[in-house]
Amino acid sequence: HVSTDKPIYRSGERLYVRGVLLRADGHTPITTALSETVLFEIKGPKGDTVASGASAIIDSVAGFSWDIPPTQAGGEYTVRISHPAADGRAERKFDIRSYRAPRLKSQIVFVRDGYGPGDMVAANLHVERAEGGIPAGAKVSVSARVDGEETWKGTTTVDSSGNAGASFRLPAAIARGEGVIAMIIEDSGIVETATKTIPILLQTLDLAIYPEGGDLIAGLPNRVYVEGRTPARKPADMAGVVVNTAGREVATFRTEHEGRGRFSFVPAKGEAYSLRITEPAGIKTVFALPAVKASGVVISSASNVTPRLKDVVVRVGATSDGSYLIALSQRGKEFALKPVTLRANQLTDFTLAVPRSLDGVIVATVYDDRMAPMAERLIFRQPQHKLKVQIVPDRTDYVPGDKVTLRVKTIDYTGKPVSAMVGLTVTDSSVLEMIEKREQAPALPVMVLLESEVQNLADAHVYLD
Repeated sequence: HVSTDKPIYRSGERLYVRGVLLRADGHTPITTALSETVLFEIKGPKGDTVASGASAIIDSVAGFSWDIPPTQAGGEYTVRISHPAADGRAERKFDIRSYRAPRLKSQIVFVRDGYGPGDMVAANLHVERAEGGIPAGAKVSVSARVDGEETWKGTTTVDSSGNAGASFRLPAAIARGEGVIAMIIEDSGIVETATKTIPILLQTLDLAIYPEGGDLIAGLPNRVYVEGRTPARKPADMAGVVVNTAGREVATFRTEHEGRGRFSFVPAKGEAYSLRITEPAGIKTVFALPAVKASGVVISSASNVTPRLKDVVVRVGATSDGSYLIALSQRGKEFALKPVTLRANQLTDFTLAVPRSLDGVIVATVYDDRMAPMAERLIFRQPQHKLKVQIVPDRTDYVPGDKVTLRVKTIDYTGKPVSAMVGLTVTDSSVLEMIEKREQAPALPVMVLLESEVQNLADAHVYLD
């Protein structure tokens, strides 16, 4: 698992990289010397190697630094770390570009991830001073532009929590859908501007449709997941209906996070279904659902998340009586195998015992009596142990050049002190805020529990909140 000390660097600065090596089974530190070193490699925007090296592994951690040459070209770079015993390699992207660290840290968040012509847009701003504190009472001038024309402007103020909001209606007729909101913050002589693209959806969007177990099976309750993206690959919030060939509505849905949502229905044998977008208005594209299979197996998780130390419960149904096997595996290693008997067109819950230490993403697969896979889905189990890290500085305020002493304490979920290997990064938080929160690199728990199994981990911290 690899991380950098910040996401953006200037030419001439020093890049710090940390690699954490853990066992795939149990996420425990590597105490035996599988190999004494790991290899680091930095790739430039064109894929060329601009720096490389090796670093010793100490307490399951390896470090690497690179002095970025003053003449280094700007662009998106990638640092990769590899180990002979590791499955694949870990990598992290960072930018090299000229920038000025802002005096005010700000983030704009839209209430929804998609708007259409005539919709009411709601945007929330959160702002803090780079040196600490809330600019309460600061004036915020807001301007919205669509297709190059200013369509709304207004003013608001920052409250005592550092928040300010603005709402405005989009034009009823939009040609290209190029929208941007700008918020100019004035705080005691400091003026900073926060901007963000308005997620306007016009005639089309990219929609992926995923039946939970892999297929739509006739006569059984099926849960279906959807994921919407704009042509620019940003999340697209939406609402819609599912209809059959006669146009009769059989299900409704609304996305909840990152353009993702779900719905449930019982498909009929020989029928075809499609999805129509109702919000935002104006999207005429009709999206066909996968073909309905006359026979097969469905599988779903009995709960959104399996609590720590609890056994895994899956809900399984089949179109015909028979003997089946349910397997739980992680990274190709099987941890549970349970023979079950299914009755036609009936859903049954089955409990599978797994090791206490098994956490993160688990693959649940249903096999028929010939060991042919029939249905499969991913399940998330909360980690057995939860570590809390407390950092207490020796003073509340510092001036440039001061020496800082930090006291670090690690405790478990009961408040009991525990020993731990702690990695520290010190950087200007205002630089971190230059990257949209959903695009910021994941923290170590997300890397360990999700990153190797799940794609598109934008805004990933919410999954472990």
